[in-house]
Amino acid sequence: MDWLKLPTSFRDNASRLEAQYRGGAAAIVLYVDCYLWAAQHETDGILPAAVVASLVAGIDDEAVAALLTAGLWKPAKDGGVHIVRFLTEQKSRAEIEQTRVDARNRKAKERRAHRDVTRESHVSHRTEVEVEREKEGSATDVQGGSRARAVSVARETDPLDLIASQDPRVATRG
Repeated sequence: MDWLKLPTSFRDNASRLEAQYRGGAAAIVLYVDCYLWAAQHETDGILPAAVVASLVAGIDDEAVAALLTAGLWKPAKDGGVHIVRFLTEQKSRAEIEQTRVDARNRKAKERRAHRDVTRESHVSHRTEVEVEREKEGSATDVQGGSRARAVSVARETDPLDLIASQDPRVATRG
């Protein structure tokens, strides 16, 4: 969902007050409706004639005339309208597209970094110290075999039995 910036000062704007005086609340509703349409379709505040006709349907001509007279709208080349201060309050289509490109590039970079970290963690997540300890441990395994036995016992032992051996209140399976 996209958002529309409508300044809070719009309520006290002289042009808005004039449009409301001349065209009533219908003029303001029409203005906001067209503003929303232009923002949603990223038209930089320009509404084609067909869109204006569909949005104006059912609204009296005084509302349209009020918006033009108050200076909130200007006639566009194709018979549509141009919302006068649209680009001072909203991002242009080019700015929106650049924001999307930047976001895609940023996300792709994050994904590449995550993918590289994930690959490295599968290859080896051990530190150098752990590797050294493991080498030392393998020497002990060859000599005494104590570490190898501990690993095999741990693999064969049920975790619940290990807990039960430390706490007699825990029941074992079996």
